[in-house]
Amino acid sequence: MIHSLFRKARLPALVTLAAIGSLGVATAQDPKRTGETHIPDSVGIKPAMNVAQSPCAAPTAAGTAAKGAAPAEPLSSGKPLGYWSARARDRDQHVRYAAAQALGKLGQPALPALRELTKDEDALVRDAAVEALGAIGPPALPALAELSKDRDESLRFAAARALGNVGPPALPTIMQLAKDKDADARSCGAVALGVMGPAAKDAIPTLAGLGRDPRVCGDAALALSRVGPAAIPALTELLKEQNDRVRAHAAWALGMIGPAAREAIPTLAGMLKRGGNDAPTAAKALGAIGPAAIPALAGLARDKDYLIRWSIAIGFAAMGPAAKGATTTLTELAKDRNSIVRCEAARAFGKVGPAAKEAIPALLGLLQDEYPSPRAAAAKALGEMGTPAKDAIPALVELAKDNDDYVRNAAAVALGMMGQAAVPAITLMAKDKDRRPRYVAVFALTLMPPEVKGTVPTLTQLLKDKVADVRAFAAQALGRMGAAAKDAIPTLTELLKDEDAEVRSDAEKALAQIRREANR
Repeated sequence: MIHSLFRKARLPALVTLAAIGSLGVATAQDPKRTGETHIPDSVGIKPAMNVAQSPCAAPTAAGTAAKGAAPAEPLSSGKPLGYWSARARDRDQHVRYAAAQALGKLGQPALPALRELTKDEDALVRDAAVEALGAIGPPALPALAELSKDRDESLRFAAARALGNVGPPALPTIMQLAKDKDADARSCGAVALGVMGPAAKDAIPTLAGLGRDPRVCGDAALALSRVGPAAIPALTELLKEQNDRVRAHAAWALGMIGPAAREAIPTLAGMLKRGGNDAPTAAKALGAIGPAAIPALAGLARDKDYLIRWSIAIGFAAMGPAAKGATTTLTELAKDRNSIVRCEAARAFGKVGPAAKEAIPALLGLLQDEYPSPRAAAAKALGEMGTPAKDAIPALVELAKDNDDYVRNAAAVALGMMGQAAVPAITLMAKDKDRRPRYVAVFALTLMPPEVKGTVPTLTQLLKDKVADVRAFAAQALGRMGAAAKDAIPTLTELLKDEDAEVRSDAEKALAQIRREANR
């Protein structure tokens, strides 16, 4: 399992007024505790800050202690350590959560209180306490190292992220974790190194070793991708490993690095050529590297293995608009003898977008495919091209009577994405005797942005349709349009007496939305 490197602490579901009051919050009306309540900084989520940089670490109630006097306690949000330590034992988890964040600004003296909070019954409080330990920095390293071996997976990886946020001073501790006998501890070490990013480049050999272990290769590969281009040679070597899981994660990591990983193209192309499970993984990585990989992908477009040809289309889809130079290859794949290859080629054209407008004839041909999946993929691709593909509107209208629900839905999506250019055709569809085109018409209009002109009259007409679902969809679409649909208010009002309960409900909601926006 790959764990998110940058998961932030989540706010509790509710910070109650009672909890806020127990924090001793000053207010605008009464500096003690009454009137309009202001939530202190400690309740909100703020970036972890090294105690040496924190403005809350040094100030005291009396300023700098007089010469010879005992040093005063440091403050956080105007309150001393003792105050927040007491709050850390409060019955309300929201108060304890706020206390954990505040204690993180008080430095090493707060370690005992925070260590206790890492054992809290509430997971959010525990995570906040671990993040606070990371904010304290090097003095908290022993506690974080211990927590990274905790039985609680969430706590372990929170500690790993905190170690990574400490930065280079934590490297010796992290390296010990990365070499631990326990696989979970090694994963935590990899996660911590990944959080460090390029600063962990000296640990590349260690991460490469972890990358060969199927149990931790996912976290190790992710960490190497975060280290950046310096890790490319190590990741390229991992592509040659025997374990397919190891190879897959290495390929994915190279794709995450992107165009800078172009030196790995030959090895990835060899992985693609081997076929099997390696093929789509390698193709996606090549696509993520970008246009430099087009020759490697195109060179295998006529391979006898359809899975390789299919994977090539996947690679171009991953490349997106940057694959505009592969239009010729994709057009060839759109005519492939295998339907899943044709379908993926159509999907890739959609990802390329308007830049692939010369492929429109090939997509129009796919609208007549014998299998529904290529027809639907071609329809959606034409929609993603937008206005440049407006000549396809008549063919998309024909698909509105297709026997396959998925194809009809794709036609509706495509027409909706065409915008203004498709309104006249949709208006005619709304009058069709066949209910299927009317369904497509209302669905397409639902997808259009409110600024598209001429949709309100057609939707108002569909409010009178014989089919209840069509009436309901039309009401929903008009409601989303807000004040722009005010001309439909009389017809929507009539629907409040509709025989169908769902239609009545949608009409009522639409009227409320329209009137609310009209009165702004």
